[in-house]
Amino acid sequence: MDIPETEQAAFGKQILLVEDHRDSAEAITMILEMEGYLVRWVATAKEALQALSASAAAGNQAPLPDLILLDLMLPDMSGIELVREWSATGQVIPPIIIASAKPPQAIKAAACSIGAAGIVRKPFSLDELLGCVAAVLSRKDMRQLGPEV
Repeated sequence: MDIPETEQAAFGKQILLVEDHRDSAEAITMILEMEGYLVRWVATAKEALQALSASAAAGNQAPLPDLILLDLMLPDMSGIELVREWSATGQVIPPIIIASAKPPQAIKAAACSIGAAGIVRKPFSLDELLGCVAAVLSRKDMRQLGPEV
């Protein structure tokens, strides 16, 4: 059976969705899973840190996600604080896409401060989300191929 090219790029890629609004998280998860992504949803920064720590500890058995889709406004700490806390562990930080309803300048400033690979401003379209996810993951894949690419 042939898998369409867009699904081949998504197939098996793991995304950690950090989103405190259940309705938004369920919709985003459904959209991403329909495209072939494996999505793990957490609602707080603490849960995200636990998920990342568990993946880091498990190594190849449960690798870090390929991408983090991160809301900036979380109930227990900001998305920026989450990334800084994870960064302080010395572990690899997967590529991050910020998904936020904050004003564009605030989102851009946050993205710069944590080195985010992409931004989608809420409310976003299906095409905008999927395009950003695909673009960030393809850049990640190109870096993994090495300098000859």
